[in-house]
Amino acid sequence: MAHDERLAISAVSTTTGDRIHERSSLSSVLSQRSSPRPFFSASAATTTEAATATAYLQEHSPCSSPKPYVSSPWDVETYSSTAPYRCLASILKRCGKILALAVSDTSLVYVGSESKSIRVWKLPGFIEFGHLKSSSGAVKAILVSEDGLVFSAHSDNKIRVWESSPVHTRKGTLPCFKDCLVQSYFNRPKKFLMRSTSKSGPSSINSYNNNNNKIKHSSEITGLAYNPLGKLLYSASLDKTVKVWSISDMKCIETIRAHDDHVNALVVGPDGLLFSGSDDTTVRIWRKSLRGDCYHGLILNLHVQHSPVKALALSGEVEERDESYILYAGCSDGYVHYWKKGELSGHMNYCGYLRGHSHTVMCLAAVDNMVISGSADTSIRVWRRSSDGLALHRCMAVLSGHIAPVKGIAAKVEDDHGCLVYSGSLDGSVKLWWVWRGSFQSSRGNLAGDQETTSTWTDYFEISGPVG
Repeated sequence: MAHDERLAISAVSTTTGDRIHERSSLSSVLSQRSSPRPFFSASAATTTEAATATAYLQEHSPCSSPKPYVSSPWDVETYSSTAPYRCLASILKRCGKILALAVSDTSLVYVGSESKSIRVWKLPGFIEFGHLKSSSGAVKAILVSEDGLVFSAHSDNKIRVWESSPVHTRKGTLPCFKDCLVQSYFNRPKKFLMRSTSKSGPSSINSYNNNNNKIKHSSEITGLAYNPLGKLLYSASLDKTVKVWSISDMKCIETIRAHDDHVNALVVGPDGLLFSGSDDTTVRIWRKSLRGDCYHGLILNLHVQHSPVKALALSGEVEERDESYILYAGCSDGYVHYWKKGELSGHMNYCGYLRGHSHTVMCLAAVDNMVISGSADTSIRVWRRSSDGLALHRCMAVLSGHIAPVKGIAAKVEDDHGCLVYSGSLDGSVKLWWVWRGSFQSSRGNLAGDQETTSTWTDYFEISGPVG
């Protein structure tokens, strides 16, 4: 294994805090650290939950039943602490800052960085699976769709589309070179001679350049979202627009003048609604026209108390037989605001906010009733939503280990007892965490630590205009 490549799977005992067990994917001991920074905190769980978590970890390690083709890199005996979570793996390679991270349903982890390629890792052993090579500069965003497509946005303001099965191959580029060339030809500056109808009137020369319909973003792409029903890809950019791409035709079919400032995040709901978050302190909701064309109309404006929106995430169902969902918005003031979708189209109920971070919330992930927030304060907070439908939250754990802002977050539910959290940071490392899910009923006395959750129901019903 090269000197610049390191895979450390760490567990820290509360009784021997100065001892760390590190194993590579080949189960070889790499090194020993002295006086390490703790990878977990037990303050977020009650004594009963901690005891239950310990018993479960001893019997059901995340890799206690590994795939036949790889041996488990984690020993069951290392899970002897009462901590509600563990840092299971930490990967550090010399590829610069981690800028994007995504996880597929087939247990592949895609990591984008300042380098020109995307590294792919195979779980559960975090084995390096390959690279998606591109000469397009830093990877700004990664998205994995349910139908096996991988989308990556690069510093050249273009998007690469990859097919993941049976092997990773590039399907194309958005926009393609031909489309850019054709648009450049038709949108070049044109001069027209305007002849006066009056005998005494002078002739004049007018020139114009129509650059309003560029199919390529004019600034950095900040986020991607995918609608599998219409096979539509959405891209957000610092140029204040959201572009709509048809994956079937591999063409840009619409440019939405979405916000008055940088657009930082996108997410698509199960009902096809598009949510966009911006530095103009708003979250806007868009709906595709029902007439068959691809026009998207603005149906709702959510204001976020003068704080730029940096990240968005959607939860699943809140209650059984309830098709509503919750929208989370991470902001530059460290707050995470959230709304519950109402029964009527365009109806959003403001539920409150989560406060715990001291700096910008840079990324969000929501899975089942868990919400994970990564921040510029280098920490990751794991929140659990109450199971009674009141949408109250409790901070279950604060994950510490990164030494730079956390830029990418992904999560997957492992079973009824815990979930796996993947994090990428500007410190160049990727970490895998196992978090105890516990249980939570909506009692204000159950909140732990210095975090705060506030729940106040307010109806947002601001119809900005009809959908064409």
